[in-house]
Amino acid sequence: WCPVTDLADWFAQKNSYAPHIAAVCGGEPGASPAVDFEYARRSPRTLITNAANVPLYIGHGDKDPIIWTEQTWRSYYRLRDVPGHQVIFHSWDAGHEGRVSEGLDWAATKVRSLVPPKRLDLVTDEAKSYFWLELGPSAPLTFGRCTAILVRAGDVLTRDTKAQTTVLTLEATDVAQLRVDLSALGLAAPKTRSEGLRLEGTHLVANPGSGQHEFRAEF
Repeated sequence: WCPVTDLADWFAQKNSYAPHIAAVCGGEPGASPAVDFEYARRSPRTLITNAANVPLYIGHGDKDPIIWTEQTWRSYYRLRDVPGHQVIFHSWDAGHEGRVSEGLDWAATKVRSLVPPKRLDLVTDEAKSYFWLELGPSAPLTFGRCTAILVRAGDVLTRDTKAQTTVLTLEATDVAQLRVDLSALGLAAPKTRSEGLRLEGTHLVANPGSGQHEFRAEF
């Protein structure tokens, strides 16, 4: 409810919270690359595509004087563009308030899925695992990014065609290491794989480094 999703946007309002935002981030936006990185890494909008595979309900009154609704709209648009997202954004005639009962009723209808997602759109400022993919940034003050898409044999590609084989594609930017847990996806060793992808036990591993890199494995 009424979330802060971008600290730079919130600082720009210049309300009584601005000095506290600058204090925790080390300065005002634009003071240095390190300060700007702090603003970004502490802002949910930067990482919001990580939540594309879980139900997400955002509520924000359109007359909120403390956190302007525009920053929530910008964050919603970033997640809305991810295929298969499960985000709902509800804005209504209100100020800085939530609808707790409504939110709890919505949450009570959700059950954690045991099926691994086929697509991940990940952004991270540290090495960690998300579902079946582990990655970390290639350098300090850098976000590691990866779009990972699994198409299984039999998946509908268009109205008239289905996938004949199972294919995993990885598009990585500024990533030090990628580790795909094949066992979590129910996959055996790939039949073919891109140069730079190696098999370590039940994991596919790559060390792409800075810049953009693409990998493909067929099963």
